[in-house]
Order: sequence, then C-alpha cells, then structure tokens
Amino acid sequence: MSTFQKIINTGLGAALMTESGLRKLLVETKDSISELLLSEIKKFLARIDLQSELRRALSGMEVEVNATIKLIPREGSHQKTTVHKFRYLPKAKSGK
Repeated sequence: MSTFQKIINTGLGAALMTESGLRKLLVETKDSISELLLSEIKKFLARIDLQSELRRALSGMEVEVNATIKLIPREGSHQKTTVHKFRYLPKAKSGK
C-alpha cells in the first residue's frame, strides 16, 4: 500500500488511533516521503550534464579574484619578508 493510500485510509480512523500509533504512522509517512524525494533528486542529478550546465551558467560572466597573502615570520626568525598586493583584471575583448 502506498504512503498516500495509507494517509487516506487513516484519515477517518486517525481519531480512533492511540497517540503512539499515530506517531508511528507519521514517522513511517515522513520516512517514505523522504525516500521518494531522495530518489527523485538522484534521478534528476543523474540526467544532467554538470559540466555543460556550469559552462552555460558561467558564459558571459567575468571572474574576479581578490587575494591577500600574509606571510608571518616564525617566532625567533630574523628573516624579513615583503608581501606585494596585486589585482589582475583581464582586458575586455574587443568587438563586444
């Protein structure tokens, strides 16, 4: 019997059920719905080509990366370190 048939069949009888019986039915129903949802998500993800979807979603986008790197000398070290901060932005393609 499917989960939804159980729900319909117990609609009238729910008032007569004990609290523990009703709790058990609700837990079973929740578990069944969770399994069904998980199964459908797995099927959907198996059908899509993630690489082409990402390529399509990112086409026309620019990527900007900002990074700060900080080198901290170890305790007791006498070596001096210089850190340069830079920003790379590719030039826009002509013809757009």
